[in-house]
Amino acid sequence: MTRFQLSDESLNSYRFRVLTSGIDLSAFKQNPVMFYQHETKAGMPIGRWKNWEKSGGVLSAETDFDKDDPAVLPIMGKVDRSYLKAASIGIRILEWDDNKKNWLPGQTLPTVTRCLLFEASIVAVPSNANALKLAATGELLRVR
Repeated sequence: MTRFQLSDESLNSYRFRVLTSGIDLSAFKQNPVMFYQHETKAGMPIGRWKNWEKSGGVLSAETDFDKDDPAVLPIMGKVDRSYLKAASIGIRILEWDDNKKNWLPGQTLPTVTRCLLFEASIVAVPSNANALKLAATGELLRVR
């Protein structure tokens, strides 16, 4: 079991940010699927997320890999060995703030103030550079 930071309020590679307080977890709580590389159309979930938490502008959760699926074991192994250590959220935007006075330096797109979380994926390269593996078996991997 590994805890990941799934999102925070920093600027992502698309030059917008997502406010954690506006992430609606209602659908996600009913079906907290974990994919690899957002392969939601043809791909099968590789597991699920559990013990999710929103705190201090950060959304985090723990992995629960499907260990009975042989196709999942290589991905799980790469996470355990820290070859894969990033995550990314899949959202549907519901509201945004396009007032540039509220933007961060370098921001070029509106701030997402309300969205629906429908999945979170293990990824090789995250859009949010802070969406990383935080801890494994109780050991803190990075200090915020």
